[in-house]
Amino acid sequence: GNKIKSMSLFKSRLSLVTEEGITFSTAGDVFNLFKKTVTANLADDGFNLVVSHPAASNFRHGISFDDDFLVFGDGCQFKVNGSPVFSSSTAQAQLVNTFEISDKAGPILGENNIYFGINRGTYSGMYMLSQSKAVENKLDGEETTAHIPRYIKGDFIKLVSQPKENLIVGYTDAD
Repeated sequence: GNKIKSMSLFKSRLSLVTEEGITFSTAGDVFNLFKKTVTANLADDGFNLVVSHPAASNFRHGISFDDDFLVFGDGCQFKVNGSPVFSSSTAQAQLVNTFEISDKAGPILGENNIYFGINRGTYSGMYMLSQSKAVENKLDGEETTAHIPRYIKGDFIKLVSQPKENLIVGYTDAD
């Protein structure tokens, strides 16, 4: 097996992100990763989702956002969802962006956005992802630190948000 890179909750399921895919627990039972029976494929069973896409590589982080689960990898972001019920037979992953992300600090939720760190050599910056108003199933990215490209020294190792206060704090390895 692969090492677990990230853990999160999504639609009453525990999600375990590995380099090559995501494992979802049984719905409503986060400690059960196995099927209830081998003779039937039940909608609430746990399952593995392997993303078969040329851009899918080395997944590092997963985070719930709106009604979707976003998976961040090296130079790729995938949106995972399923309709009408999220299960092994309806789950699908769609490439939504190809941003390079910081490999140490995971993405965080803001009030209506997702924030993640980027590397700029010896400095770091931050991007904000939000639902696109123009294109369905697309996330728009905006660099929130473009005006200070050489201000944050080092690589982000921890990001923390306080959405109600509209605050994000980043800790770097240079602090």
